[in-house]
This record gives sequence, structure tokens and C-alpha cells, in this order.
Amino acid sequence: MIRDELLGRHVTVFQAANKSLLHIQGECVDETKYALYIVTKQGVKIVLKRNVVFTIDSFLVDGNILIGRPEKRTKQKVIRWQRRKSIQ
Repeated sequence: MIRDELLGRHVTVFQAANKSLLHIQGECVDETKYALYIVTKQGVKIVLKRNVVFTIDSFLVDGNILIGRPEKRTKQKVIRWQRRKSIQ
């Protein structure tokens, strides 16, 4: 999952240091080195990757692992993921 392209995927903020970001969900439309752009019902939200855990297509992904240029991340060798068991 970490090596895949994130554009077009359904993304939810599962855990964040900034509590106002919790439960933001929508489609990822852009990705930069440090942020994801997520289209929600309220518009486009910019969520920084640092100290955030995302749910991407039912996988929990630590945002700290996603930091970096997307085109270089797809070539990374280290993959850490965990299948999400239930939505709570």
C-alpha cells in the first residue's frame, strides 16, 4: 500500500496529534512531500502527513512513513502496514 499511488484512493484521518483533523475523509486528489489534499463535502482539506495515521482503502498507514516525494516513495523497500479489522 505504501508503494502505491494514493491519488484517487479513499482516505480517512484515523488518528492525529491535531484533534480537529480527526475523521476527515474523502478522495485524495493531490499529494506533496509533506501533505495530502483530500476532497470532502466541505471542500478540499490539506492534511499534513506528520504525526497522523490514515486509513487508506481499509489499511492503517502511519503518515510519517509517507513523508517524502511520492515518486521516490514508490521505490522504497521498507513497507509497514496493518490490516484494519473494524470501523469504530
